[in-house]
Amino acid sequence: MLKIIRLLLLPFSWLYGLVVVLRNLFYDKGLFKSRGFDLPVIVVGNLEVGGSGKTPVIEYLIRLLKDRCRVAVLSRGYGRKTAGFIRTDSKEKSKVSAASIGDEPFQYLSKFSNITVAVDADRVAAIRRLEADHDAILLDDAFQHRRLIPGFSILVLDYNTLFRTRLLLPAGNYREPFSGRRRAGLLLVSKAPHDLSPAERQRIIKRLAPASGQPVCFSSLEYDELRSLDPANVPTDLSGETRVLLLTGIARPEPLVSQLKKVTPHVTHLKYPDHHSYTVKNIAKIAEVFEGIDSRDKIILTTEKDAARLRGEELKGMLVQLPVFYWPVRIKIHEPDRELFNGKILEYVKLGEARLN
Repeated sequence: MLKIIRLLLLPFSWLYGLVVVLRNLFYDKGLFKSRGFDLPVIVVGNLEVGGSGKTPVIEYLIRLLKDRCRVAVLSRGYGRKTAGFIRTDSKEKSKVSAASIGDEPFQYLSKFSNITVAVDADRVAAIRRLEADHDAILLDDAFQHRRLIPGFSILVLDYNTLFRTRLLLPAGNYREPFSGRRRAGLLLVSKAPHDLSPAERQRIIKRLAPASGQPVCFSSLEYDELRSLDPANVPTDLSGETRVLLLTGIARPEPLVSQLKKVTPHVTHLKYPDHHSYTVKNIAKIAEVFEGIDSRDKIILTTEKDAARLRGEELKGMLVQLPVFYWPVRIKIHEPDRELFNGKILEYVKLGEARLN
């Protein structure tokens, strides 16, 4: 059935592709105006819609840079219930929420104390408002924002989808043709196995066909200890007997499901759309399903992004009686590539600071 639907949508994908190709061509030729900046601006993006692992990459960059310079993270704030430019930091955290700035920006704000987090659909205008008191700006999901000329761009490519058929929206998941990868300063393969063989690395690099001088790096996901949505709760460990009600509202929960089933086979999965805004009705349903699990050794587990959305004021009272935990995740750049990756970023930021001075 899915194949038939995709066939029916193909003409619309061709039309969409034509528009995207012409748009990129007009930007490349200068017919559409783009704006660059003197300070370091690093863009993290992808070619597919959602789920490639951009958020852990942004967090990796924050950890790499936050003690070296004044960092701002700029996002569109997808799914927020506000509009326009919003700037905040850890001192202002109590005044914002996932609903007001988006789940990913709120996650960055919750985890890092010495950064600025800003949201605005107009990234160029936002950078103008941030550049005076920052040394580097990280842009989350702005690879297709061609009005901006990034100083350095990282294109994140999901290892699990590299060999699938590449179809443009709406028949497929691609925002632009695969040739767009050549605009990136570096290609980062995400969610790769930790024990990726040299032969598999070469097979993937051949598949990606990078431009001359375009580095390809590999990374894997690492899962941290479980953390409670309520800081007052004692952290817990999973065992093979633990019954888990898994709650996800992300584009691709498959890696999390796979990781969880390595620990326990007893998983009930409630899957919601990406960036889902949880409602009182949703929480009531979750509580009902959880109560129906016949075991004393049971928890509700969710993602860090979902946890940001579950912290809304109207939901707190309903969740306080439930053992809700989330599983933080971060990327690990593979050892052959980590020095190259870090070096590229630090060299670029250092050069940007030199230009400003």
